[in-house]
Amino acid sequence: MGKHLLLPLIILSSLLGFLQALTCLKCDRVNTSGVCQSGASFCQTKGSQQCYVRKVYEALYCFHCDRVNASGVCVSGERFCETTATEQCYVKKVYEGTTVLFGYQGCKNLCFPFMGCSNKYTVELTCCNSSSFCNKF
Repeated sequence: MGKHLLLPLIILSSLLGFLQALTCLKCDRVNTSGVCQSGASFCQTKGSQQCYVRKVYEALYCFHCDRVNASGVCVSGERFCETTATEQCYVKKVYEGTTVLFGYQGCKNLCFPFMGCSNKYTVELTCCNSSSFCNKF
């Protein structure tokens, strides 16, 4: 009879192993390199809990201008904008040949660098997220 109970006991033992509590690292403040700066401790999960990582997005501030003239001066809508999690700062310049005619700058959702040409005009879109106000015209 003992032989018949051995297999179910092994299966039950391995199943209970999956239900053991997890040890998680708890950290109140993590720097941009992923190193815990303060409040490091360990905690145990209970029941069906799991360890998790919560990332807090740090917004960038960008120059915003509805219209920048050829000299790089904002002539309409000058202000600052704050990016959301999917936005970056951008600068859009319109050229005739190699001369800047006008441009725009601000926060842009799903920004992709771009350069397009027509007969005599070139449009250049530059995106950045390296630091706040990285989109200076």
